[in-house]
Amino acid sequence: MKIKDIYKNKELRLYINTTISFVITILFALYNGILGIVNSSIWNGSICVYFILLTIMKIIILTTERRIKTASHQVKIKTRYKIFITISILLLVLNLALITPISLMVMNKKEVNFGMITAITLASYTTYKITYSIIMYVKNKTNRNLIFRQLRLINLIDAIISVLTLQNTLIVVNGPVGEDMFILSAITSAVAVGFILIIVCVSLIKGIRNFKEDYNTDIII
Repeated sequence: MKIKDIYKNKELRLYINTTISFVITILFALYNGILGIVNSSIWNGSICVYFILLTIMKIIILTTERRIKTASHQVKIKTRYKIFITISILLLVLNLALITPISLMVMNKKEVNFGMITAITLASYTTYKITYSIIMYVKNKTNRNLIFRQLRLINLIDAIISVLTLQNTLIVVNGPVGEDMFILSAITSAVAVGFILIIVCVSLIKGIRNFKEDYNTDIII
């Protein structure tokens, strides 16, 4: 297949971009896992598991889409809807579970020793994820495919959690947490988690509405 053909095929581009994205995410997850082991950091260990689970969700989405590629319109819509609902519920549970490690991060109940290399690595990853999530959202904002829209949501969540991880690392690198920094960290963490839960719920409501609309049409998606 020519590069020009790949460029014209929106869903194929999304497959390729998502594959590259979850390879990078896995590497980032493993990096956090190493940091968690070396520094006995509950936060980094939790982030390792968190990003691995996000990657598994992406794999489920891509595998499902490939499996139903030749199925009928109605089968595609119903299958995508089931995956959409399942992943949405998992995202809600996963992000609620994240409250505990975030609380530990905010309370600074751990001894860690991060250096500037770690901070620069996390800053680079965070910049990449924010840029990638914005590009994917803009390019695919009109795509009515439920599970591909959910990929965009997962990418956005990935970027938000990356920002929290970077924030935590920069705080540790610059020394003990003072009262002002404690308040700032608590507020930004609460806002981030609250925002994630809101966008997942909004996405779920819109997805249910779109399913009802698409299921009764003859448009092949």
